[in-house]
Amino acid sequence: MEILTPAMVYWLGVVDSMKTWVLVLSVLSMISGVIALVIYSFQYTENGVNYPKIGKLAIILISVGLMALTIRVFIPNGKTIAAMYVLPPIVNNESVQALPSEVLDFVRGYIKQYTPKEIDDI
Repeated sequence: MEILTPAMVYWLGVVDSMKTWVLVLSVLSMISGVIALVIYSFQYTENGVNYPKIGKLAIILISVGLMALTIRVFIPNGKTIAAMYVLPPIVNNESVQALPSEVLDFVRGYIKQYTPKEIDDI
């Protein structure tokens, strides 16, 4: 059985704000990349001069934004992490498996009454 350490409890609380900051990073970087791309296109069309550094900057910013969005998908939220650490010891517990099926049916029915929206309100 895995033991929850203080560090794991800390990261459990911090992971949701990390996801928010990764989203902010990706949005800001995508917006900056689009602005740099627009500046690059106007510079090239009006002056006829090519500024490759602005074009490279736009590509880098847009790439960073896309990578941040991709990383954000794979960061689990706090509820998922809690379920990964709390549910396996409960499910694998022999005393829980020895409960009569009527009790388990009652618990399953009680859990089905709540939708995810109602669980968030609790």
